[in-house]
Amino acid sequence: MSAIDSDLADRMEAQFEASVEVNWEDVLRRAGVRRRRFWRRRFLMVLPAGLVVVAGASAATGVLSLGDVVSGHGFGHTKQGVRETVVAKGASPLVGRWRIVTFSSKKGLLCLKARLLDDPRPAQARGDGGYCAGGGVGSFGALSVGGPSVAARRGSVVVFGPAPRRVRSVVLTDTDGGQREVEAQHPPGQALSYWLIAAPPRLAGASVRWRYGRGGFGRSLDVSSSFAKPIVPRTVLRVRTPVAGPVEVRVSESERQVSDGSIVEPEGLPCVELRLLRSPLRGPSSSQGCGSFRRAPGFFKVEARVPNGPRAEVREVVLYGRAPAGATRVELVRRSGPVASVAVHRGPAGTEGRFWVLPVAASEARGVVRWVGHARVGPRVAVFGP
Repeated sequence: MSAIDSDLADRMEAQFEASVEVNWEDVLRRAGVRRRRFWRRRFLMVLPAGLVVVAGASAATGVLSLGDVVSGHGFGHTKQGVRETVVAKGASPLVGRWRIVTFSSKKGLLCLKARLLDDPRPAQARGDGGYCAGGGVGSFGALSVGGPSVAARRGSVVVFGPAPRRVRSVVLTDTDGGQREVEAQHPPGQALSYWLIAAPPRLAGASVRWRYGRGGFGRSLDVSSSFAKPIVPRTVLRVRTPVAGPVEVRVSESERQVSDGSIVEPEGLPCVELRLLRSPLRGPSSSQGCGSFRRAPGFFKVEARVPNGPRAEVREVVLYGRAPAGATRVELVRRSGPVASVAVHRGPAGTEGRFWVLPVAASEARGVVRWVGHARVGPRVAVFGP
């Protein structure tokens, strides 16, 4: 039994903050829209020369339209195929042809998947990516086909996702003034539109936002972690807390986790792990969070609960994570103002960002945390406590 009860709510929010908003299956059913069948009636036509031509579904001939349903393999790890609905398709000079589909997993989760059809090096760089969630993946979000390590091997970053139906296009921008815009695609009978952008790696401060009408912009999402350089697993900080004692913080990239054909954690997410070097329980104890907060670029918080022994009550909550390079400290704030603060630390050479550990008594673990820099204050992130 681990000494730390990892915060599942934090982890799920970090993986994809744009949470469940639309259940596509329910929307289609209530609207009376029926899915197209993959196998359609075929017709035989005999030509004078004796040539027999088979005419049938567009999926059978390889020419797919938006809304077509095809037989696919989902995310693998299942013996039976799945029915995938095509919601977007296209081609990019960087990655060639691509396709986005939705499908229901064996567990009944609704999944969104992008597949690179012309990936020249599938052994070195995975050709698909996506995510599965109980009621969909939100009305606007950004996923990637592989993390920074995969993108470096492939030579391109691929980000994609859903957007509101009224969206005309999605724009990728970076702090160097670069801008890439793609049209959103609107499959028939769907409540959402979909998009995909391929771009070179290492774009600084990358974000995506949707455009509607003749120029108005909507919500923006930070996607800089997808364009960051690959993370080398390593220890970045060692400190001591009053209850846990000596601890260390490590960074790494997540590995794809698939269960019954559903991706429960995408690969390539930036991870931060807290290890207790002298655990109150037998054996090593650790806590880990992976992902990013879309509304707090460069800032990430995980909570670890530390008891004083087996089956003992939680005495300490250790807040820890990453902060942007411009941060000097991290504060725990309540309505009355800051109640605790800790300095951030640089990691080893070649490590991006800053790192921090803020231990607080279990009874004091409430409020929000934020990073503070020179004349700058970052967005607030909620603390859940014990």
